[in-house]
Amino acid sequence: MWESEEDQASEDQGYEKVDKRHSAAEEASEEPATGPAPEQEETAEEPGDEETPAMSLADLEVYDVLRFSLGLFVQQAWIHLGIQKAPGAEDVKTDLEQAKVAIETIRALAAQLEGHVEEGEQREMQAIISNLQINFVQRSE
Repeated sequence: MWESEEDQASEDQGYEKVDKRHSAAEEASEEPATGPAPEQEETAEEPGDEETPAMSLADLEVYDVLRFSLGLFVQQAWIHLGIQKAPGAEDVKTDLEQAKVAIETIRALAAQLEGHVEEGEQREMQAIISNLQINFVQRSE
């Protein structure tokens, strides 16, 4: 069952054990192999490499633009409530007048989207508006 070292040595005759593990420093110091360079395989293009046709506003529905705009105003509302830092800003700043305008605009956009979005998205918009209004009242006190 267990072989002695002598038995293993006799079996290993004719075979050379080579440790192919190298460190990065050893590999860098080795000289490159001589002979013809191996042919490089053509690499497939990365997923983002192909050109995608530019989309214009004319290609979008008005409701898509309203959704996008709503997202921008939500971010602005959080920023002006002093809850979220503006991109690139060092600190948060509160401007309740601008926050109020942003929240009113969000309410108007949500009203325009009513009936043109799924029920779950409508509930999400209403939850965001409620959260913004609650935070506005808390910051106003």
